[in-house]
Amino acid sequence: LLWSVYSLADGIEANLNYIWHVKQSRGMGRKITDYFSLVLLIPIGIICLSGLTVATKKILEGMEGYMLLGGFVQFLISAMPYLVAGLIFTGFYMFMPNTKVRFKYSIIPGFIAGCLFQVLQNLYFSGQLALSSYNQIYGGFAALPLFLLWLNVSWAIILFGCELAYVSQNNDNFNYF
Repeated sequence: LLWSVYSLADGIEANLNYIWHVKQSRGMGRKITDYFSLVLLIPIGIICLSGLTVATKKILEGMEGYMLLGGFVQFLISAMPYLVAGLIFTGFYMFMPNTKVRFKYSIIPGFIAGCLFQVLQNLYFSGQLALSSYNQIYGGFAALPLFLLWLNVSWAIILFGCELAYVSQNNDNFNYF
């Protein structure tokens, strides 16, 4: 299990280093410490993000009757998961490649990827609920392909955001003509 986690994190770093045109990966000691923190923090962040999404929906359902500052406060509460996802992705884009990624060049791609991820997660949750309500047997069979689709599109969003971060930081180096 530890080898599979290590090889997964090493593959992620290799792909991000390929996007950033980095030839050398981290040393073994740095890989172990960085990957260990990555394996601990990312699932905790995704679980907290999912919990925050569900909590904001509950809060918004309870606020439907309030008129005073209702629209603005509802917007702030509904935007909270998108802001947290943007910060998580910004940190990921700064931390994971083996090069110096500046904050100002990773914040916008981080928020774009975070918002896309949050929209995808909301679609996944609603699709999972809709499929499980059809039939208990067939809804359970549909959970695995839906999860694999969500996982595939999530990684595409992550790689897209990394490409955006690379292009925004290295825009001056491109020859457009």
